[in-house]
Amino acid sequence: MKTVKVLAIILFFLGLQSACNKNESNDKNKPFIVLNGNPYMSWPLNTDFVDPGAKVYDVTETNDTIEISFRLNTSGSVNSNVTGTYELKYNATDEAGNAADEKVRSVTVLITK
Repeated sequence: MKTVKVLAIILFFLGLQSACNKNESNDKNKPFIVLNGNPYMSWPLNTDFVDPGAKVYDVTETNDTIEISFRLNTSGSVNSNVTGTYELKYNATDEAGNAADEKVRSVTVLITK
């Protein structure tokens, strides 16, 4: 009789774990990235570049929009000591593994007077 009870408890907890995993996989909404500032920037030569950054949002299964900027990944760099055009790329993935559409910021370092 003890074996049946233990088996029933194990099956109950496995069912709970399975149900929890199914809820996460139902999330098909990909997050979205909003750039702070303009996607095209000019920057003066020999001035430390400060990236205005971006924010990331996700829509939950209950249609609430939440900020998940801690999931933002930025790649690329700007050498503000060398004239030219540089790209910064912003990406994010939500908890369910849905990837946002990449956003790109183009920064042109210029000689200014």
